[in-house]
Amino acid sequence: MTKLPNTHLSPEQINLLQIVCTMAWSDGEFSQAEQDLLLSYCSEIFGENEQQKLEIKQYLQSKVTEKQPLEILEDLIPKLSMEEDRELALKLGYMVICISQKTGSNFRINLEEKIAYRRLVELLNLPDETVQKVEWAANNDLERHEQPLEVLKSLLTRLLKRQK
Repeated sequence: MTKLPNTHLSPEQINLLQIVCTMAWSDGEFSQAEQDLLLSYCSEIFGENEQQKLEIKQYLQSKVTEKQPLEILEDLIPKLSMEEDRELALKLGYMVICISQKTGSNFRINLEEKIAYRRLVELLNLPDETVQKVEWAANNDLERHEQPLEVLKSLLTRLLKRQK
C-alpha cells in the first residue's frame, strides 16, 4: 500500500516520522519494541475504526521496517518549515538514538549514530544554543523515566496529536 489512508496525518507529521525512523535505523538496528510502539501509536491515534487502524499500520510498516539511507535526511529536513518542527525533529532524533543503543554496547550513542546525529544537526541548521537546550531537555526527560520508550511515546503523542 503506497497511498496514505484517509486519516488526519499531515504531510509534516509523516515527514517527522520518517526522520525519526531514519535516525532509529542509523546504527543498522531498530528494535521491534520501538517499531511496534510507533505503529501502534499512529494507528490508535488516527484510526477511527479497526479497518482504518489496520490500513494505517500497513502503510507505515514500510516506512518503519525498511532502513533508509542517511542521505534521505537531505530530502526530509528542508520540508520542515516551522522552527518548532525542526526542534522536535532534533529532540526526537536525539532521543531515538539514545534509546536504540546497540545490544552489548557500553556507549549511549555509537559511532554510526553520532555521524547520523551530526548530519541531522547540520541539516536542521539550528543555533548552537537551541541545540544545547534541546539536548538538555531530552537528557532530562530520559533521566526522569525508568522506561525510555515511555518518553518516546509521550513525544510521539504530542507530535501525532498536533493539528496543522
